[in-house]
Amino acid sequence: MYGIGMVLVKAGGILLMPFYWKALTPEDFGVFAIFQIVTQFLVIVFDWGISGAVQRCYHEWGRDAADFIGASYLIHVFFNLIPILILYCYSDYISALLFGNDFPIEFFKAGVVNTYFSLLSNVPQSLYRSMEQSKKFTLLSAMQFVLSSTLALISLYGFKLGLKGYVYSYLFANIIFSLYYVFDIGRIAKITFKKIYYVTILTYAIPTVPAAILDGMGGIFDRLFLEKYVSSGTLGLYSIARQIAGAYNLLLVSLKTAWLPAIYKIVSTGNNGKEVLEKMTSKYVYVVAIFAAAVAYLAADAILLVGEPKYYGVAKFVPIIILGYFVQGVGHVTGRGLDLAKKTQYYWIMYFFGVSIGIVSIYYLAPKYGAWGAGAAYFISVLVREIIQFLLSNYFYPRKIELLKFFAFVPFFAMGYFLTAVVNTPYVLADLIIKMVILGSLSAIFGVYIFGPNIFKELKKIFLSRVKL
Repeated sequence: MYGIGMVLVKAGGILLMPFYWKALTPEDFGVFAIFQIVTQFLVIVFDWGISGAVQRCYHEWGRDAADFIGASYLIHVFFNLIPILILYCYSDYISALLFGNDFPIEFFKAGVVNTYFSLLSNVPQSLYRSMEQSKKFTLLSAMQFVLSSTLALISLYGFKLGLKGYVYSYLFANIIFSLYYVFDIGRIAKITFKKIYYVTILTYAIPTVPAAILDGMGGIFDRLFLEKYVSSGTLGLYSIARQIAGAYNLLLVSLKTAWLPAIYKIVSTGNNGKEVLEKMTSKYVYVVAIFAAAVAYLAADAILLVGEPKYYGVAKFVPIIILGYFVQGVGHVTGRGLDLAKKTQYYWIMYFFGVSIGIVSIYYLAPKYGAWGAGAAYFISVLVREIIQFLLSNYFYPRKIELLKFFAFVPFFAMGYFLTAVVNTPYVLADLIIKMVILGSLSAIFGVYIFGPNIFKELKKIFLSRVKL
């Protein structure tokens, strides 16, 4: 339910993109990318690892859950006010230092404000997942998307406010729903000032902060450093490619969102989660590989169908970004181990090396290859990070991994990309259909290898058991 809802929300955002493209320029999206970077990074820093602690430890809190939830939320609501206010007061200096004097400072300030209200939603959303309130989680996500999108379209087409209206629509919607989260969490949390609850939460959470900051850097360093090497228009195209690939990444996040509370619950209640992880790994890789291939193969034709020439350059950046997201997604299932073994103090190792190598790569590749070099640096960074995570996770929480099936995606992805790249008829829609046939054929072959030759019989049996003819 979590996954379906979040994917539908992201799909709605993708469908609305042509409307935004007509009203905004690639340069506008370059500025909007900085606004997003500011919020994403600061939310990770000022979360203090609290939302992760809530998700990981909720099932262990028992009767004290209300006190722990209250303590967690107080940290976000009150303790973060001072650092956020300091950042806002010094926004002019910080913005100029990071992005130069040409960047509109008001959007940096908007990102700082957006950070605070985003933090107010972190603990409630983690709590909904842990409490398995999937309908509530999905409904609130969908409602916030509808509000922000409606405001954005009205501001762009009704009031002609351009980029300012686009940014402030998302900020206003975030404020509205954050106030609801404050009200909702107040109904189930207990306000407490007992030291034991804060110490217990922060003992788990604080060691994860360096890793979370490095992880946040890993997600934005390509756009952050790319801003120094290319125009805002190129940065905008690259950011849109990240957004399109983000539809796939949201699928990965949705799967992770649904899976992690379940596996944490299994482990916390004394059952062995290793067998479940062992059985699902190759099947998970198959699912995420199919969706990765679909976005990489079909993105260019989908953009051509929209018919906005100024955005045709987006397509060339999508495949390399998709590869990075795919490797990251595989890490969601093969890299579960440090958290299950409560060895979160080692997370910083994988993020440190991933980010460090990524930054070195972008300094070498971006000046020569521009945005494509940034995408390659991002892929290298994620690959290094996930290899280290895999090794550490299986050291502290060893389990079987079917490596041959794990690496089977390489020829699948490469062959499909080659075959779809040579498709070039006079009609875009015809190209799209042919590529979908190629994708479907290779997916079937790949599926037989992963699941075995009886997969189609099993699917037929499931279909007939659920559908009355």
